[in-house]
Amino acid sequence: MTARTALSRAHILDSASELVAEGGLANASMRKLAARLGVTPMAIYRHFDNADALNAAMFDSFIREASVLPARPGDWQTWLLHVSENMYAALAASPHWLSLVGKVRLGSAAFEVLEACIEVFDADGFSRTDAVRAFFLMIQSVMGAVYLNYSITGEAPREDSAKAVLMLGELDALAQQDLLRQQIHNMIQSFQ
Repeated sequence: MTARTALSRAHILDSASELVAEGGLANASMRKLAARLGVTPMAIYRHFDNADALNAAMFDSFIREASVLPARPGDWQTWLLHVSENMYAALAASPHWLSLVGKVRLGSAAFEVLEACIEVFDADGFSRTDAVRAFFLMIQSVMGAVYLNYSITGEAPREDSAKAVLMLGELDALAQQDLLRQQIHNMIQSFQ
């Protein structure tokens, strides 16, 4: 970073995301990030209170960039399938983000996805409780499918939480997608 380039929150997030892409979340330590930016770690702490705040901001950027919501509303079954398939694709491509679920404060992008999904469920007559339940069942199914994918292929997500996944044998990519579709279909059937 040159003396003329001002250190900004956006610049820090971009550099941190590059480090994550290169080697997972552990690769984006404050020291490595500071070295990449040519600043001291304290310069980063002026923009983020701690590593958790930086991770939360990166996770929120990931969710926003994943663009999982359909362009237009539809019935809740189609909506749920579209959102879950897009979430699966994003997380399967970048599984290191799974280790942050439940560990960092969710940002506005996560709440926008939650609220959009609940609105669709509400519009189709779900109670608020069932709408929230359906959303979190979808999240759990998608996360489980991503972990299943990596346990089957032998390529585990780069974070420690992947160690809990059991090896379940060989399945090709189409069989994995069919499994995810079946999980979502079963979830949809449970709400009809």
